[in-house]
Amino acid sequence: MWDFLRLFGRRNIPAVWKQGKVRCIILDDLKYTQPDNYAFIRKKYPDYRDALFGGVSRGLCADLNENDKLIIVSHSSEFGLRYALRTDDFLHYLKLWNLKRIGVLKFHCCNIGERDWLNILGAKMLRDGISFSYISGPCSPGKKGHYYHNIHEGLTYTPGKYKILKGNIPRDFTGTRYVRKNGIQVFPRDPNKPNLFRPFTNN
Repeated sequence: MWDFLRLFGRRNIPAVWKQGKVRCIILDDLKYTQPDNYAFIRKKYPDYRDALFGGVSRGLCADLNENDKLIIVSHSSEFGLRYALRTDDFLHYLKLWNLKRIGVLKFHCCNIGERDWLNILGAKMLRDGISFSYISGPCSPGKKGHYYHNIHEGLTYTPGKYKILKGNIPRDFTGTRYVRKNGIQVFPRDPNKPNLFRPFTNN
């Protein structure tokens, strides 16, 4: 604990979500590669779905709306998620899950907000008719931008900062970080605008 505080400072414990449902989607192979973390996430978020190994994934988010929070758990870097490296890949999942409106789309994914991946995703969601109030994810560089599941204390957190983006459903979730003054506004992406964020030139 002393090493953690020396390196990162005191943890910011997230507020309990009281506005609506909290659904967690595991978009990774934690079931087989990190079974302890997988069991912890299942216990912490009873309304969880395993998108890769949980059977049928179509329509997973059809019942969510602007009062709810959708949490995505995945290994990642500043360039994208392990199983959705491009924003178009993740957008495909959202459409498969039939997500239309969401209050908060939160990524429990290391360094995902460090570059422009979240910004481009938000712009493409608005372009394709998926409405949201906020998108967020860790944005600090290096280990400060990692996302931790502390099994012993029952906590999930990042020691660094969050990037918070505002969408087209204006509202404040009082008592949380998701208020309009904290966010960066996102606008719909021009349908004719080429993809500028491509980790590989052949994608």
